[in-house]
Amino acid sequence: MEKPYKNLDHTGDLGVEVWGESREELLQNASLALMDTLLETGSVQGKREVEWSIHSETPEEMLVGQLQEILYRMDSEGMVFSEVRISLRGLNSIKCLAYGEPLDREKHGFKTELKAVTYHRLFFGEENGRWVARVIFDV
Repeated sequence: MEKPYKNLDHTGDLGVEVWGESREELLQNASLALMDTLLETGSVQGKREVEWSIHSETPEEMLVGQLQEILYRMDSEGMVFSEVRISLRGLNSIKCLAYGEPLDREKHGFKTELKAVTYHRLFFGEENGRWVARVIFDV
């Protein structure tokens, strides 16, 4: 199965371009791209459900907020996710249900540490009939 994202070349950092048929699918795919950047998501079992909401002023802030929440959950709670389900709660608000388990660096094939999700070259919008996002991660 083809992944709904591709890696972007960026000097000193990591980036991804992600796509989806809807805003919800785009946010879900961006979340998966982030997790795939960090570890082997196929090794993560969805044993525990975690829920959060993101409210923002713009779609770009909503995207960054969603990805930062995943990094925060990994850093503060040691949780990693193999699946996320996004539902829109207004123009720039979402509810996220994420399924995962505590991080095991050996089992999950840990790849890299990320410091943050950046606003550098950030894009969230429609291109060629589908939703697209480009985001850079600070390593």
